[in-house]
Amino acid sequence: MLAGDHTGWPRPEAKRLRERTHERMTSWESPIHQAAFQLRQVCQTLAHRPLSLWDSEYGCASFVLKIADIKADKLMRLRSNRNLWGAPPPDSGRGQPRVHGECFKLNAPTIWHTID
Repeated sequence: MLAGDHTGWPRPEAKRLRERTHERMTSWESPIHQAAFQLRQVCQTLAHRPLSLWDSEYGCASFVLKIADIKADKLMRLRSNRNLWGAPPPDSGRGQPRVHGECFKLNAPTIWHTID
């Protein structure tokens, strides 16, 4: 089991860890890029398929697309204000085809449709 979270852990009592409390990233990297890189590196060395757990920072399309080809099971926590979109309806032949279908708002249970 692997877990990913880039939240900083303050160490106010550590006199010699002032500059070592966070992993350093370059200005062109992001936590999402770094996490995808690290997951890829770790999974290449494992003999079995791991379960990777991710905090809500990583429950986004950009992260999912970066790790889609990595051989690991992934479980991500979603932020409560996230919207999920269903498959678009069939093309009617008029105008541009729709890209998204019905919206599912996680923080609006009153509009959730019935489970099928």
